[in-house]
Parts: sequence; structure tokens; C-alpha cells
Amino acid sequence: MSSPGTVAITGAKDISADSASTPKASINDKFVAQSLQGGMGWAWVMLAVSLLLSVAAFYLVKSSSQQTVQSQFEFRETEISESIQQRMAAYTQALQGGAGPVQGL
Repeated sequence: MSSPGTVAITGAKDISADSASTPKASINDKFVAQSLQGGMGWAWVMLAVSLLLSVAAFYLVKSSSQQTVQSQFEFRETEISESIQQRMAAYTQALQGGAGPVQGL
């Protein structure tokens, strides 16, 4: 029975056993199904469209920045190449100028 000072409750149902028998996955599935039927379908569509637009914008910006970097690289390559050719022409002219008196001997 019960010891003195305690109250015995009869007919009480074990609540934890009932809540454990309902799996959480089925609750989530019911929520998704109800949200799609209850007008939240548009929210999911908008989310999907927003994500697709974000991915598309990412790839466009990435492509554009790669083209910009490539054109800057080609410009600097041409600039440096021309500078080297000008320096080599000046060195060649100096060597030919110095070789003239030596050839005259």
C-alpha cells in the first residue's frame, strides 16, 4: 500500500508511455504535409526560387570577376613584355655603339 503521509493516485495514466509511442518523424511529416496543403506551399516555392536565383547570381559574378582578372593579367603581360623589348633594344644599341670603335682598330 502506501506509507503514512503519501497519497496514492489510482487510475492515473502513464503519460510518458503515450508520448514515446508517437515517433517524431511522423509529426514532422504531418507538419510538412499540412504546410503544403495549408498555403505554405508558396513559401516553399519562394524559398526554392530564391535559392536558385542566388546560385545563378553567384555563378554570374564569379564568371565576370574571372574575366576581369584575365583581362587585367593580359594587359599587364603586354605592358611588361613591351618594357622588356624596349630595354633590350636600348642594350643592343649601347653594345653596337661600343663595338664600333673596337671594330675600327
